[in-house]
Order: sequence, then C-alpha cells, then structure tokens
Amino acid sequence: LYVDDAVEALIAGATEDGAIGKALFAAGDREYAITDFAEMVIAVMGAGRVVHVPWPEDWKDMDVGDVRIANGAIAVATGWRPRIPIETGLVQTKAYFESRLAAFAFGGTRTNYL
Repeated sequence: LYVDDAVEALIAGATEDGAIGKALFAAGDREYAITDFAEMVIAVMGAGRVVHVPWPEDWKDMDVGDVRIANGAIAVATGWRPRIPIETGLVQTKAYFESRLAAFAFGGTRTNYL
C-alpha cells in the first residue's frame, strides 16, 4: 500500500460516519505472496535475491500461518479504494529515496530529507 493511499485511508476512516466503531484494514486490491512481493521489489530496485530459510524452531509458537488482509470493509464503510498500483508505488518509493540517498546514508541534516 503506497503512502498516499494509506494517508487517504486514515482520513476516510477518521471522517466518514460509516467507519465509526469499526476495525478497518487498508490494503491493496490484490493479494501477493511474500515471495512475489519480494521479487517485485528486487525487479524495481535492480538488485537483490530471495532466499528461503527454515522458520527457526524456537519461533514456532509465534507463527500465525497464512494471513490475509482485505480492504472490503473500509471500501463499504467509507468508499475508499487504493489508487496507486503496487508497481507504481515501488517505483515512486525508489525514486524518493534515491533522490535523498546522500542525506540518509551519510548523516545529512533533517532538512536534507524533505
């Protein structure tokens, strides 16, 4: 979910009467497996690789299994839908951080981040 869509979802949830008293999720319109999402990130960034490793034995109690988050309830309650496709959001996120890389990587001042 791209940040612009997340902000719009928060505003819709805070201002629409249909959202009062409801727990709502903001999500994209499509589901992606973690591997598929990781591969999209790698494709956009132009580097990296996916490595599958076993779940640590001492973490087994924390494993929640497969989780699905959908935006159907927020769409009904507020009319909100995401507008930015995931691929576009990844490209825009990459461009944002690349344009500010020196400030993030080399301890620039806060004004360099904006």
